[in-house]
Amino acid sequence: MQCLSFPPKNHPLQQKSFQPPLTYRRKSSIIECSSRSSFRLNNQIKIAVNNEGIISNRNQHKPSNGHLVPLALQDGYALQSENDHTAAATPSFLEVFKRKLNGIAHLTRPYAWINIIVAVTSVSLLPIQSLSDMTPNFFTGIIMAIVPTILMNVFLCAINQICDVEIDKINKPYLPLASGDLSIGTAIAICVGCTLMSLAMGVMSGSPALLWAQILWFLTGCAYSLPLPFLRWKSHTFMAPFTLVILMGLLLQIPFFIHSQTYVLGRPFIMTRSFIFTTAIMSIFAFVNGLLKDLPDVEGDKAFGMQTLCVLLGKEKVSVA
Repeated sequence: MQCLSFPPKNHPLQQKSFQPPLTYRRKSSIIECSSRSSFRLNNQIKIAVNNEGIISNRNQHKPSNGHLVPLALQDGYALQSENDHTAAATPSFLEVFKRKLNGIAHLTRPYAWINIIVAVTSVSLLPIQSLSDMTPNFFTGIIMAIVPTILMNVFLCAINQICDVEIDKINKPYLPLASGDLSIGTAIAICVGCTLMSLAMGVMSGSPALLWAQILWFLTGCAYSLPLPFLRWKSHTFMAPFTLVILMGLLLQIPFFIHSQTYVLGRPFIMTRSFIFTTAIMSIFAFVNGLLKDLPDVEGDKAFGMQTLCVLLGKEKVSVA
């Protein structure tokens, strides 16, 4: 093994540039290096290079902390340990696909579709007078009402997250837009696509009640989320629960009852007691839900000036009430 030593003023690092080193790893104070030279780090530790390009510590002194310290070399290069994970591995196509799919699921919220399927089916069954009314045409009419309503609900979820990106970074940083798993452009494309398909299906159905349901859902969702003058109802104390009353208590009941009774069954519109009772119960439930749904979001809502009931009164008073 060849060994050369230099005084500090003739240190080779100060006289010539080095090629970028490969890596080093600790094996009995052995460091792999692409440059063939030797130099003295201090008065106690000497580094030498043999013919195989291996740098060794002749005095076998170990650093006090038990780890090798990266050495800064000329031209901006440094030796790096294998344990220093500075370069993250490039994610595979499958990992990226799974992350995007999970982001779309959090944006569109498929679990909310269960509520729509149950609600539309239940309301559509209210005009039934006998089992003979439950024909294949009847169930086709129910499916005709469920599909565009699910698409419009996707629009409501997506537009709400688009308008609340900064708030969600505080309240719900795991959401796809706040975390960066999905881009704003992707979310807007989903919004536009679902809205157009929902309205198109409403027109193609030939049912005025179903078409008006989709239009009113769209307008109510815009009024709830869009930060425009006289809109952004979610930021007002009682407009947020009132919006949910419109969506869940009225628009999820009345249009689909009319659609089932007049368009599917071909009967004149008659308000039954069961229909009035269902609408009243769902409206009360929606109003209470609108008051309590902001309990986990007080921190972000307060930071952005949202005048929700939870912000005005506090979590404790609202939850107790």
